[in-house]
Amino acid sequence: GGTVELKEFIQNRQECLLGQVVELIGFGAVTRADEVFELPIGAARRLGLPPPYFAVDGFGEAVRDWSINHQSDIAFPYTKTGTALPRELGRWIDVAWRYRTQLWSRQGKGFKTKKSSGGAYFEYSMFYPERHFCPLKIAFVEVSSHNHFVLDRGGTVFKQTSPIIKLAAGASEDDHLALLGLLNS
Repeated sequence: GGTVELKEFIQNRQECLLGQVVELIGFGAVTRADEVFELPIGAARRLGLPPPYFAVDGFGEAVRDWSINHQSDIAFPYTKTGTALPRELGRWIDVAWRYRTQLWSRQGKGFKTKKSSGGAYFEYSMFYPERHFCPLKIAFVEVSSHNHFVLDRGGTVFKQTSPIIKLAAGASEDDHLALLGLLNS
């Protein structure tokens, strides 16, 4: 008993709705071929993949207790201006080439394959640069027994198992931290 009254009490005390301070909630990337893109820590350097082209893999289980448990890296074939050139991706591009048929046939937006949509086989199935390259974002676990939210200042690729919250333009770091505290409480 009492849940209806508690819900009404909380709703009557709200200062604003989440939708009023958030620009978007969604994932930043979908590879649909994690086995090609995910790399054990240290493998990127052994494959000659330079630092701008690999990142921390922010999959759902890595987001815990206000932080990201760096369990693996992920090949990141992008720059702020577009897709990387194959020659910039070290020997990892040779690994991706071996899976090119599988990578070309992944379906993305509009159910088009990567090949039919005009993308490169070594790109993610879906990638949202405006979400990835924003300076601050809050990531969370898609499926969990309780809340796990983390503030990211860049450098982590969040896939479909760890969606992100991007606050409205002009939101400060303090705004992000306030929401982070509320969401984790």
